[in-house]
Amino acid sequence: MTPQEFITWAEGYYGAYPEGQMNDVFNYLKSWEPLYIEALKRVTILNHSSQFKTPPDIAVMNKLYQQASAEQDKIQRNNGPRPLPDMNETDAQKAARLHADMEYCDVTMQTPGWFVKVLQYRIDRGDYGPSLRKGEAIRWTV
Repeated sequence: MTPQEFITWAEGYYGAYPEGQMNDVFNYLKSWEPLYIEALKRVTILNHSSQFKTPPDIAVMNKLYQQASAEQDKIQRNNGPRPLPDMNETDAQKAARLHADMEYCDVTMQTPGWFVKVLQYRIDRGDYGPSLRKGEAIRWTV
């Protein structure tokens, strides 16, 4: 939800904002994410009465911050996981390699100790160099 959509909704539900207050409310709202503004709308309906025909001001919105943040988290959980930010081809390749190694080790992320099993498999395979490989220790000559 955009700040303008919130203001339009609030004016339709509660009444018009005073002239001087609208710019302040708009500037306050544009500093938030659209999902937070949607959550703020949901908690405002439950906590700010329309009986006095006064739209929510910044003081009311600040009092609802904790509830709106909790509601935002709830909305995000219901929408499913968000994609990873800035995932490039290298990250995708690393994720595919981890997935393949996990399949080879016959583990999932719910398997207790899955990381240790995959790490040990990678060490045995030699991914981290010869010094971590099983077998005879490297002899250094000087």
